[in-house]
Amino acid sequence: MLSAYFPASNAEKVKKASARYWNYFAPHFFLMKKYKDQVLGEWECERRKSYKMDDDFFFTLSMLSLFPLYCESDLNSFCPSEFTLGDLKERAEVFLGERYQYLVRLLTD
Repeated sequence: MLSAYFPASNAEKVKKASARYWNYFAPHFFLMKKYKDQVLGEWECERRKSYKMDDDFFFTLSMLSLFPLYCESDLNSFCPSEFTLGDLKERAEVFLGERYQYLVRLLTD
């Protein structure tokens, strides 16, 4: 899917970006699968809601993972960004606080 959005990008760069999503999603998925019966059968609705993935983190991961692909794409010429990847990382650190260290780990290629 990422290749379709960013056809000008190198396939290896797209694979790296995709791998970051899987590295973030897989542990959560397997925990949910392992405890599916308890989560769906025993947990109260409010507890189930609290066990979802962190949206803020996911969106920040997406922005930082896809920004280099965006910069190489035709989209950048139509709607150029005033930000650099460094700018986005600085803002992500402030926004995520201590969760930023986990983001850095996922972004490490």
